[in-house]
Amino acid sequence: MSFEREIRTPLALHAFNTARRRREELAPFTEPAALVAFLTRSDGSPADKNRILVALVEMVQQQEAPVLASSLLWLALWPGLDRRFRLLRRYFTGTQDELVSAITTAFTVLVAGLNLGRVRHVAGTLLRSTMREVITEARRTSKALVPADGGVHLHRAEVDLPALEDSVLGVGLILPFEEQMAQLLGRLRPILGMDAELVLYVVVLDETQREAGTRLGLSHEAARKRFQRALTRVREWLEQLLSQSSLPGCISQGGRA
Repeated sequence: MSFEREIRTPLALHAFNTARRRREELAPFTEPAALVAFLTRSDGSPADKNRILVALVEMVQQQEAPVLASSLLWLALWPGLDRRFRLLRRYFTGTQDELVSAITTAFTVLVAGLNLGRVRHVAGTLLRSTMREVITEARRTSKALVPADGGVHLHRAEVDLPALEDSVLGVGLILPFEEQMAQLLGRLRPILGMDAELVLYVVVLDETQREAGTRLGLSHEAARKRFQRALTRVREWLEQLLSQSSLPGCISQGGRA
């Protein structure tokens, strides 16, 4: 049964109504589909979305309508998970079904064990950690993830791609997510200045430019312009870096508005 169908069953609707009475984060939504729509649309408060995701993770961990809560988490984070699936598929030497299974297993285990007392950004932590765990397991089982041409590729918000190696901008993947964020911010600030936070929210936390702008008190148009300006700086910096090394590479510009 698909997640969309799962959240529309009479049992799921009953469980959701019960959860709404217990958890204020879910109270504004009359049905599960409305909650998913809020979590996946480009506007809305990132802080409010994070609080809802925290509540859903708690529900899974506390066995409070865990099937419903897990389905809602999958649907809420599906756009980001799907992007990572498409990225990993180009490098995964196993079958597509094996990759789906690896992502499913990693995500499920991470949700069950997520330490909410140490996590500030649930979506970013789960998405990035899922990719890290899939890469680690692929290496362990000899389904190595290696760029086909040995090059370095940077697409859209996929600073995750160099993580197919051991680090991103010199920040090790084995570090906890919050430490990765802090170190990445330290690496980017000399290059991007005040736009470093905006880029990290879009690139690492998988937020839209509108959502990241809201977080930083910027209009959508201001966030869009600053993000494009920051990408230009990153492109110039990377082109200079690559020109000084023997690594071939291609850099493409993007980012969800």
